[in-house]
Amino acid sequence: MSSHVASGYIILLTADKDMALPALLDGNVIDAAYGLSSHAISASTATRKLITYAKNYIKKLTPDMQMKSVSCYEQLFTIVIKYHEAMDDAGLVRCCKEGEIRRVALVEMRREFSAIDSNPSIPPPPSFDAEDEEKDGVEE
Repeated sequence: MSSHVASGYIILLTADKDMALPALLDGNVIDAAYGLSSHAISASTATRKLITYAKNYIKKLTPDMQMKSVSCYEQLFTIVIKYHEAMDDAGLVRCCKEGEIRRVALVEMRREFSAIDSNPSIPPPPSFDAEDEEKDGVEE
């Protein structure tokens, strides 16, 4: 996901507080966070299951925790922007730094999503690329 797309999702989640949760649960915010674009023809079964599970999980949370989940996704997109900025700053050694930059971003994502982890079966935080979930397996 590009920085520009991530910025768009931040605007979507912050522009209207009353529309943020519906955008998360009924829109394509979570889909995008798991790497599924709005123009994608198909996605892996594992990715679709994670998306459905994440939406259902958030629907079952208390209203306060649902709003915290909106904040978590907002922060996720902020982390994506920081990831791209760090990659740009890496310059010519980008290929050598990418793994480290990605690991830092994933740690930040996990930390953010732990705020809504009231159940040990919470889905793993979204990755920059849904294919990572397939390579690593669904569980972390």
